[in-house]
Amino acid sequence: MNALAVAKEFFLQARAEQTARAYAPAQAERVASLVRAARRRRAGTAAGWSGFSQPAAASLARESLALFVLAAEIARDADADLAAVDVAAALAGMSDGAPDGWERARDALASKDPLFFDSLEPRAFAETLAAIRATARFVESRVEARSVTAVRATRWARFAAIAVLVLYAAVAAYRATRPIQNVARGKKVTISSQHPHTKGDPGVLTDGNGARGFAFHTRDDESPWVTIDLDGFYTIQRVVVHTRGDGFHETIVPLALEFSDDGARFREVARKSETFEPGHPWIVDLSGERTRFVRLRVTHRGSLALAAVEVLGSP
Repeated sequence: MNALAVAKEFFLQARAEQTARAYAPAQAERVASLVRAARRRRAGTAAGWSGFSQPAAASLARESLALFVLAAEIARDADADLAAVDVAAALAGMSDGAPDGWERARDALASKDPLFFDSLEPRAFAETLAAIRATARFVESRVEARSVTAVRATRWARFAAIAVLVLYAAVAAYRATRPIQNVARGKKVTISSQHPHTKGDPGVLTDGNGARGFAFHTRDDESPWVTIDLDGFYTIQRVVVHTRGDGFHETIVPLALEFSDDGARFREVARKSETFEPGHPWIVDLSGERTRFVRLRVTHRGSLALAAVEVLGSP
């Protein structure tokens, strides 16, 4: 099948449903039983059973391949006598499109030598085992072991996944086209306390003017903080913090940037431990995290004074 046909079948599952519908009930059960047995044996080799030698693990992989071939034979002919099936010959009959090296897998199936794998040199052993595993996956892909109900469930699950991806892409594209702005401007600002001997207006903290002395100054508190309520959820791309312009820059670090959805439980998204000065704000680039409350908190006892805070984002 060409790429378009493969994609169409992947989503519509039309051929798979047609095949599942064509099975007689007993035939469907035999196919499913053989496939389950083959997968159990493959899972054992994939797990790398430490108690197995390499030849023993390879024998189990070969048995898994043989079971997939038998399942394909039953899928083709409900009345096939499994005891009479020559699995090597049957594999050769379905070799169209088989992976490179499938002949090694056929030879392994055809061999009656109980020491077949033991007699192989390390490189030949590795190539043969790889061929068996690849060929088993190929044969498995040609066998429909699902019920009609399971095929339909797969179809709708894939359509649902596509719908989710399309919706996600649409939302991402919409957000990418919205202008980024200071969504904190004019929003409510709350501080942990107000120093009685300083003048300031916390409300101007979000106006973008980082050149002032400070917009507010707290008392000497345990972990003083300032919180901006964005009055709604926004996708935040960047937060710019302008330190006080009158000196004492070292007193506000370490400084934690925290987000909250409810104004009560905050999560830290960034931390600044090094002193930063006027004209060189602390810039925190984010990956579009959504939040409503933005808090800056000194992580030790002291006071907090800032000139401005810009929260750049979009609705």
